[in-house]
Amino acid sequence: MSRFYTKNWFYYVAPFLLFFSLTEAASYLPNWHFHLYLAKIALTGGLLWAWRNKFTTELSEKLSPTQFVIALLAATLCTLSWLACVKFGWINLTTHTLPTQWPFALKGLIVVIICLGATILTPILSELFWRSFMLRYLIEQDFKSVALGQFQFFSFIVVVALTTLPSPYTIPIAVSCCIQNILIIWQKNLRCCIVANMLTSSALTLYFLIYGYQIL
Repeated sequence: MSRFYTKNWFYYVAPFLLFFSLTEAASYLPNWHFHLYLAKIALTGGLLWAWRNKFTTELSEKLSPTQFVIALLAATLCTLSWLACVKFGWINLTTHTLPTQWPFALKGLIVVIICLGATILTPILSELFWRSFMLRYLIEQDFKSVALGQFQFFSFIVVVALTTLPSPYTIPIAVSCCIQNILIIWQKNLRCCIVANMLTSSALTLYFLIYGYQIL
């Protein structure tokens, strides 16, 4: 029997579990929030880069101009769902400030790194795990044998449910997950989903920065 770390799912699951574990740790260690955030960006980013050849098939499909427009529309809907939830008080965002004793240059550098992590790394990590791996794994354990974007109602619903379980932002995350699931089923292009996620994350990160909220 082959060891678990040689399985094809390991390269999708390990970075996501590491990212999730460090995120949860930060919620219990607020004084270490920024340290853990930087650690998860560095570690998960390193794993994705080291294993980048494992994701060649999913990421080889190019993005057409039409698909970019579709991704932009999907991102707009996702962003509006978040802003609507904030406006109507359906979710409460957490405010965060950098430690006052840190030098200004260090604060600026950390903000830049966190923004890059939120707008580039997290969308890639998320789409590889949820849309490329989990949606297919719930259909067939040999998920590589399942075509990217194949629809199954059970798989669709379970992924939406799982994304909302660990988060207090149930409504906007569920809406965004549904939109992203529909996008991969419709376009069957993971890059389209990644771009939509990046655009959504960029818009929300800018909003959080302007209003002093914690960057997700």
